[in-house]
Amino acid sequence: MQTIDVKKNIIGFFLEKGLLVSNDLLEYLENEENLDKFSKLVEDNTLKDIVVLSDKIKDLLGHEKSLNWTELEKLKVISGEKSIDDKNQYNQIVEHKKTEIPQKKQESNVKIIFSYDKPAKKREANDFIEYFNSRYQAIEKILKRRQEMQNTTSINRIINKRDREQISIIGMVRDKHKTKNGNYILTVEDKTGHIKVLANKTKPDLFRLAKDIVLDEVVGISEVNGENI
Repeated sequence: MQTIDVKKNIIGFFLEKGLLVSNDLLEYLENEENLDKFSKLVEDNTLKDIVVLSDKIKDLLGHEKSLNWTELEKLKVISGEKSIDDKNQYNQIVEHKKTEIPQKKQESNVKIIFSYDKPAKKREANDFIEYFNSRYQAIEKILKRRQEMQNTTSINRIINKRDREQISIIGMVRDKHKTKNGNYILTVEDKTGHIKVLANKTKPDLFRLAKDIVLDEVVGISEVNGENI
């Protein structure tokens, strides 16, 4: 009866540590001296996943180190009934205790005044139209601050003009292609209409700018007008 009580106490002790003791190890731990050594070995090891302790690790007793139980279980599966006597295997199982220094929680100096996060929703065509209009208006305000963009004109007011006068427009590029002569033709639009813009290769600086322009880019143009161009 006394032996049964001792075994129950041993099993109960290791269960509190999250560990199961195999039957072959119980006999070894019935010796009070052995139990004392083994208890100290696992004193600081409480695991989320229960592992089974067997007599395979009795050789590790007496070392003031903590056990890597995960590696031990892997090794037991690989080695089967073999004894753990290889130095490399031993190093996989035993690891030095690491002293953890408590980190003081630092308070952030950043204060969130407003968050732009919005719940996810299905996007409709109007959402994209609203986005492009909003982007156009924001860039238009920036471009109008430039000296050469002070007197901008809406596209519908210059479409039918034929006289060659200096004008400035702001619009979004909706089309771009290269002509047979090697010039670039851009189709630029604003809220009032659209017009073609010629970037001639005889003007290298302008030509290089036109080459890098992409669709949906908002641009400011200051040049001389022609017939519908």
